[in-house]
Amino acid sequence: MSKHSEWSTTIPRIIYEAFPDSDVLPIDPPKTGETIDEFSARVQQCDPLFQYICQEACTVADAREYVTVLDCVINDLLSVRDAVWKMPTARIRKRQANRSSAK
Repeated sequence: MSKHSEWSTTIPRIIYEAFPDSDVLPIDPPKTGETIDEFSARVQQCDPLFQYICQEACTVADAREYVTVLDCVINDLLSVRDAVWKMPTARIRKRQANRSSAK
């Protein structure tokens, strides 16, 4: 079995089992031997983040490359989160949340 096909048939189960609350997704778990391309085609009615995670796995050849892609996505999400927290209304809510948690 080539590394690519091993990756392709292993990653669907890893993603499914690692995704929070995957048991409530409107999709059956990956089938034995199902490739990431096949699994990704079945997730179109799922959570958009789950869809994205699966689609990105289709574009890479191995775990190292996939982790690099995920790290970039995480950094992008953190940048957007930080920008939202800098909004005036978000700062007020953050202070209120900090006060509530300090009690």
